[in-house]
Amino acid sequence: MRRRAHADRVELVAAVDIDKGRLDTFQATAGAFGMRPRGFDDLEAMLGAIRPDLVLNGTPPSLHRAQAVTALRAGAWVLCEKPLCLSLAEYDEIAIAEEEAEGYVSVVLQHRYGLHRSPVARPEELTEASDGEARGVSPFSNSFDLGVWARQRGSEVFDDEAVVLDPDALASYWERQLDWIDSGAAPSAEHIIETTDVTLDQVDVVTGRSGMAFIPAGAFIAYQSAAPDFDYDLANWPSDATTRPGFQYLKPTMYWSAASTSRHPPEAALLIDFLTNGPRVGEIFGLDRGEPANPAFREALAPGLDDTGREALVFSKAMAEEVGEPASITPSGGSDMDALFKRYTQDVLLGEASPREAAEGFIGELRDNVTAAS
Repeated sequence: MRRRAHADRVELVAAVDIDKGRLDTFQATAGAFGMRPRGFDDLEAMLGAIRPDLVLNGTPPSLHRAQAVTALRAGAWVLCEKPLCLSLAEYDEIAIAEEEAEGYVSVVLQHRYGLHRSPVARPEELTEASDGEARGVSPFSNSFDLGVWARQRGSEVFDDEAVVLDPDALASYWERQLDWIDSGAAPSAEHIIETTDVTLDQVDVVTGRSGMAFIPAGAFIAYQSAAPDFDYDLANWPSDATTRPGFQYLKPTMYWSAASTSRHPPEAALLIDFLTNGPRVGEIFGLDRGEPANPAFREALAPGLDDTGREALVFSKAMAEEVGEPASITPSGGSDMDALFKRYTQDVLLGEASPREAAEGFIGELRDNVTAAS
């Protein structure tokens, strides 16, 4: 609200929020710019009292369908934050309401699901805003982070049974960590090492000691549950003009397999088919074991999800339009990669090896492990 675009044509007449504190803050901020919106804690009450021409809807995605339909039926047009709705069935409801109403619904792409183009300045700003009580970002910490970072630079960790990681990509990964530490955007090297492998309730982004962290989207619910006083947002990784498209990928949180020595191969196959394709399983598991890869699962469990669960699924659905081919499954001999990676990361953070030296050492040792197991 720093400027009133088309102030001679547009008037802010009302605001709706169930949180009175936030509503009061919004009205006070608007008042500082000469606007006097009336406050309401109920959408229908506002629509009945004000009869606005346009409703800007920035509520959680699970509420979009009902609120868009309600606003249309009250005679208002609707500008809704992406995503418009959670399913094609909800979209059909909105479309039918639009046909019966005088107004229209449009969707706006908000920054929430956009790419943060400045991966260094933004964490620094968070650190400065907290006067150093919190850091802007928790640096990369494991092979998941490494895999995404490498794909941003046109590389991969594995290609089938081979280690193909580019040493330059890995060196730049550690160089970025050191840059964040030096700038104050991230905690000290000692703190990072001390908090490696702590339980979830002790992770910096959960305790409030950092503002951002790199996690798999499937872990979002666990992080939000561990920090109920915080309201996290999911966003894609930072990128710039040199970032390769399709660096993100969809990966099941869990794989099912049967022993080759099983005495009952057909039954084992039926069990795995049931666990991966039975909608009833999706309802039972929910998102406790991560997000299911099967679309039928997601559809079956969606009605029972809370706002956090819905946000996780909506984010994954939005990202599905940008993902590339899945990464190769970790080959035999690569299962100790995280422990190996942690050791080399500590060497870099403590100054015992340069990023380039550590990259060559890590790749060589990982390649030897995979070769020995093949």
